[in-house]
Amino acid sequence: MKSQNNEAAIPKGANVDSRKKLIETAVELFSKKGFHAVSVREICSQAKLNISLISYYFSGKEGLLVAALEELTKGQLERVEALLGKFESRQDFEIRLRGFLNGTVKLYLDNPLLIRLFLEELEKQQEGAERVFSQTFFKTWEMFTQFINRGRLAGYLRNSTENDRIIAIQILCPFLDLMRASVSTKKFYQITLADKEFRDALIEQILFAVLEKEN
Repeated sequence: MKSQNNEAAIPKGANVDSRKKLIETAVELFSKKGFHAVSVREICSQAKLNISLISYYFSGKEGLLVAALEELTKGQLERVEALLGKFESRQDFEIRLRGFLNGTVKLYLDNPLLIRLFLEELEKQQEGAERVFSQTFFKTWEMFTQFINRGRLAGYLRNSTENDRIIAIQILCPFLDLMRASVSTKKFYQITLADKEFRDALIEQILFAVLEKEN
């Protein structure tokens, strides 16, 4: 009898594919219209899925957004921790810094709609976005500033300031700005992080600006 009740509680169409479809559809609609302008009914209608699946999987629209962001950040901290670990030389430091920047851009290029939505909702102080930021991206920021601190103390970075956060911002902000304004920068300036030649040149210019010259 208990088994029959459990089966009855599972909505029609519940499976791994339907969960993934709901996340993909929600991200698309949220990105086009904004989180608050999209209803649960609209998401399910476009996905052609039972509306009860939203409550079943995510307990509501905010839970759906959080689930999408958690999928995005899965394994991110472990990758960053390995990349920004102990370096053995200036060359090793530079290789790790390049790898971190390229990895940050790849995360965006693999998920451009969701990253832009995440940045927008974060600015609006959306609770779910702030929670995911605290759990993942803020910890990434802390690891990066510690990495910058170790590089500066080792003499690999120009000694223009002892404020590691300023150096970290100097390095990361060009990428974050291009992510936030990706549509307008591509339309009006023909600039996009998807352009490998431009992306590589940007990284080179940033490294030239912050790295101490080799003797």
